[in-house]
Amino acid sequence: MATIIDKFLQKIREATSRPGIYAYRGQAKSPWPLRSAATRRLIENLGNDVLKNPRFANIYADYHRNTLVDAARTRGFGVEAGRDISDLQLLAKLQHFGAATGLLDFTWDPLVSLWFASREASDCNGKLFILNTNDTIHVAKVPSDQGGQTIDAVFYREANAPGLLYCEPMWSGDAMPRILRQRGVFVIGRPLIPTDSQIITEIEIPKDDKNSLLEELALLDIGESSLFPDIYGFSASEGVSSSIRVTDPQFYLVQGNHHFQSGDYAQAITAYDNCIELASDIGEPYFLRGNAKSEAKLYRDAIEDYGQAMAHKDQPFLSLVLDINEFLRSRFLVMVYFNCGNALAALDDYEEALLYYGKAIEVSLGEPVAFGREQALFNRGNTYMDLGKFREAIGDYDKAIALGEERVIFNKGNALVALGRFNEAVECYRQAEQEQRDRSSAVQNLSALERIVGEIGPREYQCHVEQNPDDVIGHVLVQVSGGDSSSVVEVFKGRVGNTGSYGWKGPGGKGFHGKRGFVVMVAVQQKSDSSD
Repeated sequence: MATIIDKFLQKIREATSRPGIYAYRGQAKSPWPLRSAATRRLIENLGNDVLKNPRFANIYADYHRNTLVDAARTRGFGVEAGRDISDLQLLAKLQHFGAATGLLDFTWDPLVSLWFASREASDCNGKLFILNTNDTIHVAKVPSDQGGQTIDAVFYREANAPGLLYCEPMWSGDAMPRILRQRGVFVIGRPLIPTDSQIITEIEIPKDDKNSLLEELALLDIGESSLFPDIYGFSASEGVSSSIRVTDPQFYLVQGNHHFQSGDYAQAITAYDNCIELASDIGEPYFLRGNAKSEAKLYRDAIEDYGQAMAHKDQPFLSLVLDINEFLRSRFLVMVYFNCGNALAALDDYEEALLYYGKAIEVSLGEPVAFGREQALFNRGNTYMDLGKFREAIGDYDKAIALGEERVIFNKGNALVALGRFNEAVECYRQAEQEQRDRSSAVQNLSALERIVGEIGPREYQCHVEQNPDDVIGHVLVQVSGGDSSSVVEVFKGRVGNTGSYGWKGPGGKGFHGKRGFVVMVAVQQKSDSSD
């Protein structure tokens, strides 16, 4: 089976089809030009216009001589094993310790260059640069003798001489393990690296491929620890900006909860991903990740996570050290079933939502305290309303009211209107009017219903409910047959939305929006004596 590495190796084979010995460089950000640290430092200090200055080649050479090599020699850095090293060897040594030199790191190994192109900046494409070192018109190898490695020999270009040089770093000192592992080679521009596609071939590394490349390269033992095996590499990998590898799953659980409460659901999901990687047999992180996905409106993904939470109900909690008893397990299941019902209802999968609200109610019936039962009854009643099953909705609303869920009263009033039981609906709206939460909606619906009752009398009527095809005025159209004067049209406020999802020792979900309002139309035909 082809791998992501195979895809890029094929591109590399196509780019290196001509005979030659090729050097490769990977850069994590595609927009970065192919420039040495010395060039970037000069631009930083002297401005971009320095590149256009006809004296730039001299400035470049003088920088390496005066700022780097001569200054380093005066401090005694140009001697190793009791002998003077060449200017180029000293520059390589300075580069190893972080100085901005004109030596640009390449490698003979294309897989190593792929790692460098993928190692960071996952929000940006990377790039691979390929140079044929056998291109004698444009490239030459630095001589091995001291005279060929002076600043003048390396950075001053004679007429018709190649514009690029390359050399392999010395296999000595504490940098040797890194050099060997990376198969390093230096490329030197005199002063700049050309952008000519005939000299340098470029391959784009899409950002979406970076993680897969790193994973496959790790299987080949190509990674941070293998490419930087010395103490300098280890120290650099543990710097201020380096990521921290945490093995405590509760750390990520707390981190996920923090991001969730901040409204950053993408970061919350990532934190819960890390937690699950460390504690895949625990139900709680699946449950909380499902909540984050639900708030991000990734309802189908949330339902999958709730399924995983149910599958791990025997060990549901990470944040509890004590033994899990049946009481805690049943509470966990009530929350999972309830939240799954919410996600299904948000997808308009009402029949499945009824099933999961029913499971939450069934589990809660076994508890001495009706944990979550009134909320599940409330949301299931709303789901019955969405299905046009108004009698079933009223049955759930009455049970929720008995458990103290007063918000139900307004929604019950709407269900009663749909059934033509206007007198009972008036009483519900009057009770809801006393609540600050739904007072304005209750006032509007009560006034509308009182006008209808004043027109056709306080009896029950046969009602026909249908979807408003234009969905302009509201979600549902209710037609009432009856009335012996003029026609009446009244607009009603829609029901209160579902209760939001549960959290566990962390954040729960926001509530759901209510449904749009509906219209009650009273016909002008004779009154109907039929009752519901």
